[in-house]
Amino acid sequence: MTDTYPEQSSAPANTGVPHSREAEEAVVGAVLINPEVYYDIAQFLNGDDFYIHRNKWIWEAFVRLHERRAPV
Repeated sequence: MTDTYPEQSSAPANTGVPHSREAEEAVVGAVLINPEVYYDIAQFLNGDDFYIHRNKWIWEAFVRLHERRAPV
């Protein structure tokens, strides 16, 4: 008699917080292309909402520029 084992999934294990690099980059890119969208997005998004640190730092720079009334 042979033992049978269930096939191992090739899908990665869910090891962390759900996130989307593409979505984060789209948000940052949208503000760079059209800084006016910052006002709409900033109503519901803050730096802590970003999973990728680089995108969080960029968003926080947008916030500081807005506070200084400086252009992006």
